Amino acid sequence: MRGSPILHLLIFAAAFGLIAFKVAEYTGKGGYAHAQHEAEPDHGHHEDDDKRQVVEGADSHPEGEHVHVKVPAHILIHFAHPPTRVSLQQEDAELVGLDLDWTQSPVEVEAQIEVAHEGNEMFITADWPKGTPDTALTIEIEPNGFDARAQTVWTDEAELDELILFEW
Repeated sequence: MRGSPILHLLIFAAAFGLIAFKVAEYTGKGGYAHAQHEAEPDHGHHEDDDKRQVVEGADSHPEGEHVHVKVPAHILIHFAHPPTRVSLQQEDAELVGLDLDWTQSPVEVEAQIEVAHEGNEMFITADWPKGTPDTALTIEIEPNGFDARAQTVWTDEAELDELILFEW
């Protein structure tokens, strides 16, 4: 014995409506992710309803130098030829150290980075075994609350010393 097709249709429509409501709730907010300031910033342009200072995306931030707190970031390093050493630094902070296993690509690292609206300069150095042809190294960084950004740099005679800029 089978149930009524109309009853089946109503159950299906109710289930679909619940799913559509949840999907719309998660995807319909839009806008930029917010990160709170730990210290009081030198401007009052970004306050939420609770009068907390927040960071909005780089496109809507006022002009001028303004560095924000450190945020957790997921870093992926892709390479075609395994390097013997890779170092990624932001100012004096070592983001990717020497003690990682560089035998398999990609290498994943969790680090704390500063996200500045005028961009983040990072210095990458790397070495490969003698005889390694010129190769590419791709650094992909995804700070919490921001989109992932990637930079690809090329070696010169099995060495790499490059200043790269990430903008969020």
